[in-house]
Amino acid sequence: MTALRSKIVRGLGWSLLTLVFMTGQALAAQADEASAGASADKKQIRLEKTVVVGDKAGRDLQELPTSTSVIDAERIENEPIEDIEDVFNRMANVTSGMNQFGAFSIRGVNNNALTASLNQTNSLATVFVNQVPLGSYTSDWLKPSTWDVASVEVLRGPQSTMQGPNSLIGAAFVNYKRPDFSYDGKVRGEYGHRYDTWNAAVYQNVPIVEDMLATRISAETRNSDGAVESTVDGSDDIARIDERNVRGQVLFQPFKNKDVSFNLTGIYNKSDSNPFPYVTGANLAERKTSLDAPGEYPSEVWLLSLESEIKLNQQWKILAVTGYSNLDVDMNYDADLTSQPIMEVDADLKEKAFNQDLRLQFSGQRLRGLLGAYYSNSKTTSFYISEAGPGSVLPSLVWDLEDKTTTAAAYLNVDYDILPRLTVNAG
Repeated sequence: MTALRSKIVRGLGWSLLTLVFMTGQALAAQADEASAGASADKKQIRLEKTVVVGDKAGRDLQELPTSTSVIDAERIENEPIEDIEDVFNRMANVTSGMNQFGAFSIRGVNNNALTASLNQTNSLATVFVNQVPLGSYTSDWLKPSTWDVASVEVLRGPQSTMQGPNSLIGAAFVNYKRPDFSYDGKVRGEYGHRYDTWNAAVYQNVPIVEDMLATRISAETRNSDGAVESTVDGSDDIARIDERNVRGQVLFQPFKNKDVSFNLTGIYNKSDSNPFPYVTGANLAERKTSLDAPGEYPSEVWLLSLESEIKLNQQWKILAVTGYSNLDVDMNYDADLTSQPIMEVDADLKEKAFNQDLRLQFSGQRLRGLLGAYYSNSKTTSFYISEAGPGSVLPSLVWDLEDKTTTAAAYLNVDYDILPRLTVNAG
């Protein structure tokens, strides 16, 4: 009996040792898997980079010395974002504004400075579309489409060293998806019965010659009567949205050489929207207006952009951006903001701008540098006629303003890694 008890005890002891050993092996295997998973996640996080186009030096979002917000295509597609104003309003310290009085603001200051004027050629912020800076009037009137966009970036704070003199409060970049060598397309349609709102958009990417020539075409229309009605003539489209946008791009890689690429972009925007649907009367909630001339603001914008990149070797490459933009706005509006024909204004705004940016970029193990030169030539004209109505005591006035601006500059930016986590920047 004693011998049997001894065997049972020894058997239980071996079983417990075996169980402890197997449990230890399982825990060790789980720990290894967890460690490997954490290591893989860490590697994955390190591999995910958000290269900021507006930086020009190709740095990651986390490496920038300036405060920057980036909203990518995935977020724009997954959230109820209809236009560029929705994008700006989702960024910290950035808000949308009004045409002619500052289309957007950064840190409380709008792009037309603290107060707007008839001659708004000295903006405090610049809007770039596919790296082409828009003129002061153009950036104030054009609302870039968010359809088929790759990302929208806003760099907050003074950017004059890299972005030019009109970037004292910051700069905004709208980057559209470039053509590639795959078949890809998408169609979107929306309809809302209230205010007769309907939107439609389409894009198609087509490779023409494999690894050599591809094109991408996008089109969008946005329409709505809005919520404001006129008590003068009964029209219900005072706050209308009427936008047409067409964009075509061509990617060319000579001799199928991926180290040399040229991307040509052409954009046409036509708008008949009313950016100033004034509501009058004692009860503003009724959304009524009694203006005898509710306002007409048709506009057209043409933009051309050529982005060139030549990679000389693993360390050196040449980049160039050539751009041209043309704006034409015809306005007619009620200057007295009453139902009486006291004062009406007819105005014509035009702006043409040519821009050239040339860069030489170096990227070594510890040293990275960018040397660039920039040239811009623009012309803006503003013609206003304020016509006094019958019996009005106000005089009729005429403004005829013209402004020509030529800018040339050189810039330099250098990064040097003293230690793996310590970098010195100079510019």
